[in-house]
Amino acid sequence: MNMNTMDMGGMSMDMASSTTSAIMNTATTSSTMDMMNMMSSGIMTSMSSMSTGMSGMDGMSGSNSSTVSSSSMNMKMSCTMSMLWNWYTDDVCFISKQWKTSTKAKFGGTCVGVFALLLIINWWRRILVQYKIHCTEVRKIEVNDIIKAGIIIDKKKSTFDNFDLNKNTDMITECMIPLMEAFKHEWFWVLNRNLSIEIDDKVYIYPSIWEHTLYCIGDTIEWSVHHVIMLLFMYFNGFVFISCMIGAGVGYLLFQYKNINISKRGDNVSKRCCL
Repeated sequence: MNMNTMDMGGMSMDMASSTTSAIMNTATTSSTMDMMNMMSSGIMTSMSSMSTGMSGMDGMSGSNSSTVSSSSMNMKMSCTMSMLWNWYTDDVCFISKQWKTSTKAKFGGTCVGVFALLLIINWWRRILVQYKIHCTEVRKIEVNDIIKAGIIIDKKKSTFDNFDLNKNTDMITECMIPLMEAFKHEWFWVLNRNLSIEIDDKVYIYPSIWEHTLYCIGDTIEWSVHHVIMLLFMYFNGFVFISCMIGAGVGYLLFQYKNINISKRGDNVSKRCCL
């Protein structure tokens, strides 16, 4: 009985020790797993932080490179401008960014181009004047032929034939009558088949609609070039101003020489005259 009891006690002790060792082994395994998990998480965290740092460094390097490139682009696109009188020659922009004098040669070419522009506009102005003169000569020949043929020319009475200037009228009436006559737009509908109108003993000659249209196109070109010249003046550059001044003077000297007045034979015309 005692032996059995001792055997049972030994067996219980063996079971307890085996259970304890199993529990210790399980605890050791779990602690090892926890440590491994902690180490792996730490490694992953450090790797992620390293990748974040690398990406941050890449971002900084990229931003620095973009900043450098943008600054270089700004330096290339920058224009030297002033609203006061100046003598700038480097990186001066005129009218647009494409017209930029990045070199001395380009600035010199700009001055020569401005000179030529003033020369050409004086020539073009004289062409328009001569065109109108030749149109007038052609119309005169046509009107003379019409008069010789006995064809009736449209007649128009003077605006103030029925208006007594000696009669006492108030100031408002004197101002309003010419204004109302102007708003009748008779001058706008003056074109007729003969391109001429007889008023009293005078015949007024008008160009044809195509001649007037062509002259209008030429005048628009002249007007546009004059405004381009005005924009160039607004840069207050001394060299450009001098180029414009010389071009205008030479152009007027070459292309604006014309008669002062028309005198008929027998008129008292002095040989010497002071203007």
